[in-house]
Amino acid sequence: MNDVEFIDIALLRKIDAETTVESFGPKINSTFFETANLLGALKIKGFIDIHSSIGNSPVIISERGKMLLKELDVFSQQNLSRVDLAVLGNIKGGIKDPKQIESLLNVNARDIAFSIYKLHNKGFVDYRVKNAAVELLLTTKGFEQDNPDVKMHAIKAEMRSPAEVVNAPSELKNKIAHELAKEDITVDETASANITEMDRLLANIAYYKWYIMGGVVLASAVAIALLLLVK
Repeated sequence: MNDVEFIDIALLRKIDAETTVESFGPKINSTFFETANLLGALKIKGFIDIHSSIGNSPVIISERGKMLLKELDVFSQQNLSRVDLAVLGNIKGGIKDPKQIESLLNVNARDIAFSIYKLHNKGFVDYRVKNAAVELLLTTKGFEQDNPDVKMHAIKAEMRSPAEVVNAPSELKNKIAHELAKEDITVDETASANITEMDRLLANIAYYKWYIMGGVVLASAVAIALLLLVK
């Protein structure tokens, strides 16, 4: 079952004995076309069967789908693993799309899906399906989770490529701005110090220039007098 994604699990959990293709759309906040595509993908993967009938098309979870749900229930009773903490950390960092978490952690879709389900089952994470996509949300319990590993992964989740710097968290922007401001202030203070020293030197030259000029005139007069005496 390596082809499992979290949206498959989210959809399976919403299917009950009364589910039909026609009535399933409102349950997942999706159009009929989006719903048909999602259910079609589940059928191709073998997780559901769709029976054609006059008026409505009942949706039934297949044996493969039931096996997946049982496996999930067993898995969700286990303690949180490092992968689970990494997933939770990314959600804390603002990542809402399971596919993006899969890409950021470089972990296959099935393991990410199982981790999200475990976190949901333990009350750390909630989710909603809308417009044929899943959006992940923190619960109060997940928000208050104070594991150091979660903090570390939450910080990593805030990192962005240079092209996404404009979308960086305000705290990070402020920190960068503060560092740049510190550098600017340092340069300005150095330049100011150099200018002050130069002004002091020029002031000293201006103050002593009359003494210097007087000394030059006196030396010239003495030299001329000595020349006349020699002649």
